[in-house]
Amino acid sequence: MQKNSPQLQDGADFQGYEREIVGNEEGLKNLINACEYAIINGNYSGNDLGTYRGVTKKNDKFFEDNEESKWTLHGLPFVKQ
Repeated sequence: MQKNSPQLQDGADFQGYEREIVGNEEGLKNLINACEYAIINGNYSGNDLGTYRGVTKKNDKFFEDNEESKWTLHGLPFVKQ
């Protein structure tokens, strides 16, 4: 790894950071710029986001339509622990 190279990874790769984005300062700054670009233009693609290839903006309906089921396979309500 080069010194000061942008680092950005899924926290699932590191114990204790499973639901986070993990990066060094340069990688996180690149993510901020990619998010700002995607907000304006709809998406951003580049090779400066570590293990990610891009950022895409979706409307609220996209998330409603793709929401995880609240029921288990046995017909019982799913409760997150």
